[in-house]
Amino acid sequence: MVGVDSSDTMLAEARDKYPGIEFVCADIAHFVPDAPAGVIVSNAALHWLSDHARLFPGLVARLAPGGVFAAQMPHVNHQTSHVLMAESADAGPWRDKARAALPRYPDHVAADYYGWLAPLCRAVEVWETVYHHTLAGENAVLEWMKGAARRPMLALLAPAERDGFLADYGARLARAYLRRANGVTLFPFRRLFIIAAK
Repeated sequence: MVGVDSSDTMLAEARDKYPGIEFVCADIAHFVPDAPAGVIVSNAALHWLSDHARLFPGLVARLAPGGVFAAQMPHVNHQTSHVLMAESADAGPWRDKARAALPRYPDHVAADYYGWLAPLCRAVEVWETVYHHTLAGENAVLEWMKGAARRPMLALLAPAERDGFLADYGARLARAYLRRANGVTLFPFRRLFIIAAK
């Protein structure tokens, strides 16, 4: 078993948790295992990479005959939370910095992935699932959205810009995702799943 990531920080944490597994610092798009893999699994990583029309067939090409490729990715380009983030990025004096750091995921539909992989595989399954996360707290969706995709943007903004952007974005999210009487906010989040057997 080999784990691959381009972040030394993430790899250090992984090595601490799983000392019996080999971890390699490499670009997933270009990493080639020493021998064809029996299984390649990616959980919420491949949406950070571009050129999926080449990337996904390339990953399948690294499988041994009979091998299986499985991936899960957020599929959220047109989701309300991300549309509102782009609106907030444009809404103030932080716009140039915020626009440059907006997360931009590949914008493909399930049929695209099937079309790229079906000629190379004996079986391909592609589906989408919407998870309705139950979030607690004041403006819980804003707190959730401060995670991985927003960190690079927030890091680029000066403190006053960051506060302004978060205030604007938080107000938009609070109107779109209402907190229920029991204190919970439901946050629909779409994910794309792919299983391809070579």
